[in-house]
Amino acid sequence: MNDRQKVAVAAAAVAAIVIAAAYTHDARERMRVSGMMFGNSLLDAQDNLKAAQSELAARVSSWEAGAATDAELLEYYEGHLARMDSMVARYGALEPPPGFGPAVRLFELSAGSQRDADEAHAEWVRTGDEQSRARSGALLQDAFEYESEALSAYADAQRGRAGP
Repeated sequence: MNDRQKVAVAAAAVAAIVIAAAYTHDARERMRVSGMMFGNSLLDAQDNLKAAQSELAARVSSWEAGAATDAELLEYYEGHLARMDSMVARYGALEPPPGFGPAVRLFELSAGSQRDADEAHAEWVRTGDEQSRARSGALLQDAFEYESEALSAYADAQRGRAGP
């Protein structure tokens, strides 16, 4: 190999290294941005769920204090349950980064159980059926357990110890 060929090979090798480094940096940046977008979407879904549940709790407290009628509370429940359906669906629409799928599924199960608990509570208000009230409490407990597991799975995923 003459000197020109050696320089050309060296230049090609340097160019390949620079291109590979740039590609790797770009891929990492895209993953970082994608992860941030996912995190923000998940946080937004959680915040919306918390706000909806806080508003429902205020309405139920008002009803328990006699400041609202059964009909008024049940009317509120209709809209609330429709909003809850939309919130549960948001979890299914998320595109989690690798490792975060199990946490998202658990958050979705938690929101779904919360929605079902609210529906059972509305049924109790409508009918006075104590089984509906008990079912609401059991579903609420399920929602809390799923939420706890989801938070743990999310923390594991952040530490790189998550499943697929």
